Amino acid sequence: WYQRRVRGRLLKLAGQFHLGENANVFREGSLVLKNPSGAPPLVHKTILYGSSTGAIGLIGCIEKPLFDLLLTLQEALARTVTSIGCIPHNVWRAFHNDRQKEPANGFIDGDLIERFLDLPRSEMNKI
Repeated sequence: WYQRRVRGRLLKLAGQFHLGENANVFREGSLVLKNPSGAPPLVHKTILYGSSTGAIGLIGCIEKPLFDLLLTLQEALARTVTSIGCIPHNVWRAFHNDRQKEPANGFIDGDLIERFLDLPRSEMNKI
């Protein structure tokens, strides 16, 4: 993993991806109310972000088994679903800056996962 010192502290890279937005505010929070049944949430340690275009998003932690399941679904969807502009998902979400370009990692793309619900039942069964 990539490590970098900032103000004397060591930062570890946990994940990276291209958001497609300029996120300019981050706050702890959630987009849903607590589950009244008392069941533990699937997503925890959540951070909401807002972008300069008005987009709102969420970054959170999920347990490894769920992450692995969603990653497998994400990879299958990326091979199946045609993206807007026909840009492959891995190209669109790849992290890049002035010095480097790296494949996305450590994140589940909720926008792509949500597209699973738009598929016909026959396509869902194939995936």
